[in-house]
Amino acid sequence: MKTVIRWIGAVIGLVVLLFVVAIAIGTSLPIAHIATCSAQFKESPAELFATVEDDASSPAWRSDVAQVREERGTSGKTRWVETYKNGQTMPYLEVQTFPGKGIDRRIDDPTLPFGGEWKYGFKPSASGTEMTIAEAGYIFNPLFRLIERFTGYTGTIETYMTDLGKKYGESPEITCTVSNDTQGL
Repeated sequence: MKTVIRWIGAVIGLVVLLFVVAIAIGTSLPIAHIATCSAQFKESPAELFATVEDDASSPAWRSDVAQVREERGTSGKTRWVETYKNGQTMPYLEVQTFPGKGIDRRIDDPTLPFGGEWKYGFKPSASGTEMTIAEAGYIFNPLFRLIERFTGYTGTIETYMTDLGKKYGESPEITCTVSNDTQGL
C-alpha cells in the first residue's frame, strides 16, 4: 500500500512540477506579438473591402463563425459580436475604416486573457488585390502564451484568408511573418 501511495505522490509531484515549469516558460515569453499575413486575390480592392467590412454576412463564408450581431459601441462606433461554431463569442470594435483601402478592428473585451487589433489592408496588384492582415496582439496568461508559441500566432488569420478565397472560388497562397517587435504597429 505504501508503494502505491508513493507512486501517486510521485505522479502528482511530476504534474505540479510540469505545471510550474510551463508557467515559468510562458512567463519568459513576450506578452505582445505582431503576426502579418498576405495573399493575392483576383477581386478588386473595393470588392474585398466590401466583403470584409460587411461582417454581418461573414457566417455565409467563414468556416468558424455561426452568427454575427452588429451593435453600437460605447464610442458610437460599430461593434461586431461574433459567435463561433464552438459557442465562444468575441466582440470587435471597428476602430477606423479607409474606404476601399483598409479596416482596423480590435477585440472589445478587456476581461479576456488576450486581445489585440487586426489591420486589414487592400492594395491593387497586377492580378487583382494584395490583401494583408496585421495582428498586433497580446496574451497575458503565461500558459496561453506557451500554447500559442507552439500552435502559432497566424492560424486565425490564415483560416480567415482561406475562407475568403473559398468564397470567391480561389485558393490563395498565404505568406506570414511573426515578430515580437511591436514598435512599428
